[in-house]
Amino acid sequence: MRPGESEIAVTKDINKAIDDVNEDDLDGALKNAKKARKKLSNCPNDTCDLVDDVIELIEKAKPF
Repeated sequence: MRPGESEIAVTKDINKAIDDVNEDDLDGALKNAKKARKKLSNCPNDTCDLVDDVIELIEKAKPF
């Protein structure tokens, strides 16, 4: 990937996760958030922590 492409891909996956949450599809949201996290192999800033927080919040919101 060229510089910036991975950030765009991660942003798209997070946006899909947000759309899934808005549609009450927590399984889809979790899948997209985890997909975004896998694309972040090297985290120079707090991006990984933010994505991890999103995953944690979705997992907490899922009914058991």
